[in-house]
Amino acid sequence: MSSPSNVGRRLVALPARQDAWLVDAIATAWERGEAVCVVDVSSPMVRQRLDALGAHVLRLESSEITLDPSAPPLHDDAWIVQVTSGTTGAPKAVVLTESNVRASAHAVGERLGISSHDHWTTALSPAFIGGLATIARAIVAGVPITLLARHRPEHFARAVAAGATLTTTVASALLEIDTRPFRAVILGAQPATGNLAPNMHTSYGMTETGSGVVYDGVALPGVEARLVDGLIELRGPMIAQTYRTGAPILGPDGWLATGDVGVLRAGRLEVLGRAGDLINSGGHHVPPDPVEAVLRRTLADRVVDLAVYATADDRLGETVTLAVVAERPPSPADLRRSLEGLIETPWIPRRVVAVTSIPRTETGKPLRRLLPGAVARTPQASTTDGSAASIAAVS
Repeated sequence: MSSPSNVGRRLVALPARQDAWLVDAIATAWERGEAVCVVDVSSPMVRQRLDALGAHVLRLESSEITLDPSAPPLHDDAWIVQVTSGTTGAPKAVVLTESNVRASAHAVGERLGISSHDHWTTALSPAFIGGLATIARAIVAGVPITLLARHRPEHFARAVAAGATLTTTVASALLEIDTRPFRAVILGAQPATGNLAPNMHTSYGMTETGSGVVYDGVALPGVEARLVDGLIELRGPMIAQTYRTGAPILGPDGWLATGDVGVLRAGRLEVLGRAGDLINSGGHHVPPDPVEAVLRRTLADRVVDLAVYATADDRLGETVTLAVVAERPPSPADLRRSLEGLIETPWIPRRVVAVTSIPRTETGKPLRRLLPGAVARTPQASTTDGSAASIAAVS
């Protein structure tokens, strides 16, 4: 597919229908020289997202609604504008170009060995980058894709019967679907726990990277990753350069400062979570994500949902706190007995808070700042010039 040059490209919003119509609508828009964004029109945040996106029209199956004709036009190579999940604040609209989208599709295709015999399927919402990028990969590669309305066993079984060989999903859905028939299963958005089957691949990325760019701790072809003062930075041809507002995404040397904390273990990148989520408890910097992963395995039969976050403590500054949805929440003493030897002692929650629900983004990420007594966080600026002495490359 080759998009015609069209300076002043307009942005077409499409409803997040999970069927063949959406796939055809995206491909048709690109052929016409239009950029697309996909929105969940039933979401209570739809107006906020449309404002951030600056879409000119909303295209439905049989009509087109004018939204904001005065919104600035996009550059002539824009293909996708997609909002971030809003984990750390108001969602931002990221502009991905045709070259970004193609580079992402080609890198994933090379890593997974995708051929014309493959067939994608996913139940991830196309209103977020994980679902939309899966559609884009299929269109760019010219392979079929089946969109599913829900993570239901029977839906995936029908997709497999129709020839599906590849899927993208989240770790929380693995208990509901049979992934054994797939040649490759890409896990994103949420940390995966426990031992994974050989056909499963964890992915790390974000809206700005056009979906996952690190698979199983190893950067995709064409992607560079490094640690600067413990923070992950990424560079590659699929990474967006600007937000819809025109604000730059990359540093002057082309690196994306992700704001995520990482470590290298046996040459593989391990993502510990957002720098702003780290809990500084008595000088120990505790990443909530790996603590939550262990707690989910340990408390699987006792809790409905959980999240780990920071609350203020007179002695330690901050203390590791567990918010839990459970009929009988565990006590701190219970946690010490259950977790001893599984995680570092300073990582074990010292405080337990019973809640009726865990606030989450639409992609399932916990909104820790909204939990009871959460320590207020100030957004952190991260180094982008690569001048730190300790830089590790992942190839």
